[in-house]
Amino acid sequence: MYSILFSKIELAGDMLVPKLKEIISKDSKVSIFPWTFPKELNGEQLESDFFKKNGKRYQRYVSFLLKLGVEEKNINICNCYSQNTKTLKKMIHNSDVLLFPG
Repeated sequence: MYSILFSKIELAGDMLVPKLKEIISKDSKVSIFPWTFPKELNGEQLESDFFKKNGKRYQRYVSFLLKLGVEEKNINICNCYSQNTKTLKKMIHNSDVLLFPG
């Protein structure tokens, strides 16, 4: 397993993409934990506002993963409000890559 830390994922740019493609494949399972919030949210707000599908934050991270060749069906967005601990642990266990934006 690898640990990769980016302060801003969009700054990784083309320089790092070839290196990352060596360790992250199209079949890699990725779990994104968007748990750094500017305010208190609930599960619905996380999915419909803060990290909504095709929204600004969603696109920032998912687009980068797609650029690496990861298939979108292999990308999970974890919701600390609506998913229980057992589900989240299972997602972590089944993931090849954990992404903690923030």
